[in-house]
Amino acid sequence: MAACTPSNPSESTAAADKRREIGHEAALPEAERREPAAARVGPDWTVVEEYRDGVAAWLARARELDFAGLPPDEAERRRTAFMNERPSAVRAIVASRAILEEDGRHPRTVEAAEFLVREAHGAPRNRNLLALAGARALAAHAPGYEHWPEMLGWLDGHRAFQPLGVVSESPIDTFLKAMAASAANPMLRASAHYYLAAGLMRAANDPLTPAAARAGAGPSMWRTA
Repeated sequence: MAACTPSNPSESTAAADKRREIGHEAALPEAERREPAAARVGPDWTVVEEYRDGVAAWLARARELDFAGLPPDEAERRRTAFMNERPSAVRAIVASRAILEEDGRHPRTVEAAEFLVREAHGAPRNRNLLALAGARALAAHAPGYEHWPEMLGWLDGHRAFQPLGVVSESPIDTFLKAMAASAANPMLRASAHYYLAAGLMRAANDPLTPAAARAGAGPSMWRTA
């Protein structure tokens, strides 16, 4: 795909969202209780590399597991114990967020942003805002970025859909709307429109959505310009 160069959808909302956005400090209260060492992590990319190496080793062990011949209860116990041994992403997430706080000056800014979009599910809380921080960093510091379709797919996965009319627009929805309206590349605008429409469809199909709200789920509800 040709390079996608969006205008920066974060410009109009970055200041207001700075207080809400998950940050190096805001990520820590629960993380500290789980992993006190996370509080001492700075903008160190080797922390992310160590996490990736640990996950690769864990996956290699997973391929060698063999519970054949064990009673079902014992097999399930061992399987659960192994799953709980998967390396935690908390320190790597905190390191990546610290890298983004250097406002594009760190040589691993793009990689750290991608890591947050892909791996924010490993955070103890505020996963959607962590992923959004990564997407905003890409929009701000990676002109000509070529992997937006993949990143938008991951970002979409961090959205929490609720019945229409129940909650206000999420920060990720706001980001997608800005991208759909102003991205320089028409394919990127179309991708953002697609995820907005897909989210609307999921909300409209929620069994808890009132009939009146579902009946109003037309183009006017996701028009961006």
